[in-house]
Amino acid sequence: MLLHLEMLLRLVSTAVDGALTLGLPGSILALASLVGAASLVAVAVVIAARSVAALAAALALAGPAPRAECAADIGQLLAQSDPDAAGRPRPRAPSAIPSAA
Repeated sequence: MLLHLEMLLRLVSTAVDGALTLGLPGSILALASLVGAASLVAVAVVIAARSVAALAAALALAGPAPRAECAADIGQLLAQSDPDAAGRPRPRAPSAIPSAA
């Protein structure tokens, strides 16, 4: 990572040095676009940092999530239906051929 940063800084310093020594309109335009790109990156970094700081502050002020005041009663079981109980018709799949009953 540090090697990449060093290469980037060398590239920028070479571009700036070339733009300042030549004084050609193309090199001046390249220098202006380099400064503009650096400014946009700086603005994006500042906006991201402020967003992260605002989010961290909001989470710090909110505190932990509220818990339920009353716990569920484990002793009370829900009534479950029994499909095999007496008096309940058992579902049947429709037959391919109707019966002649």
